Amino acid sequence: MGLKSFFHKIKIAFTRMHEPSIPNTSSAKKYGDFGEDEFVYAIRSELPECKIKKNVIVQTAEGNAEIDCLILYKNKLFAVEVKRWNGEIIEDNNHFIQYKIDRWTKETHIKIHKSPFKQLNRAVYLLRKQIPQNAWVNTVVFFEESDSIKINSDNVWFNIIDDLILHIVKHGKSSWSNNAKDFFEKSIAADYLHSKSSIKKCIICDDSLKFNTAKGILTRKDIQTISIIHHWYYDELKIKTKNGDILFSKNENSSIIIIDNGSKYRYSLSKLNHIQLSN
Repeated sequence: MGLKSFFHKIKIAFTRMHEPSIPNTSSAKKYGDFGEDEFVYAIRSELPECKIKKNVIVQTAEGNAEIDCLILYKNKLFAVEVKRWNGEIIEDNNHFIQYKIDRWTKETHIKIHKSPFKQLNRAVYLLRKQIPQNAWVNTVVFFEESDSIKINSDNVWFNIIDDLILHIVKHGKSSWSNNAKDFFEKSIAADYLHSKSSIKKCIICDDSLKFNTAKGILTRKDIQTISIIHHWYYDELKIKTKNGDILFSKNENSSIIIIDNGSKYRYSLSKLNHIQLSN
């Protein structure tokens, strides 16, 4: 190893050490995300013929939003907001009140939440702005793990998965022709960045996803997941392609550009462990 090469590697290693990390994920957020994963697994198990996009990202000039799940069943679309609220849930005008008994002290804690119905309706409104396709989107709020739920509005909600599945199959408005399918395919599901302690949902810019391998350059259309093995001055990327191949790419200090809530950010691969791309 030449002296020039040695100092170059030290410089790269020093730079990598000081790259920003993705923000820590709160325990409450991890809890909610786990609930969404369980929900998607349950739906797919009972309705294997349906298609699901999780964490649909909505970004428009009027505002940004996220939809937990967008479900396509035949010619019907369902936008579902999943709430993992424990205890007793009561709708109160435009808010929800959560009464939760502490498992250790037995004290009752009260928390006020914004209406998930309003949250979902706004997200669907913005999604229609993003995708001007003539398709009907049925809205549903699903409550997980609540002890009791009291709702006085006529919004559609469930807390039992079998009831929701029956609603998807038997009820809900349909769209004409292939409109529901076209709308579903144009929606953008989140990509996932994983670090040791955090998970970030975002949209990775396509220009950031170009990697040299033994079989040529891979881009977003080829890649399913990327596992990152860190060395002191470079990263080894283990790339799983959509056709099942495993290829490798060596990168000194590459980074990706993401879009999060309408703004662009850069993250070094040296601070990431795994990348999962949306379908």
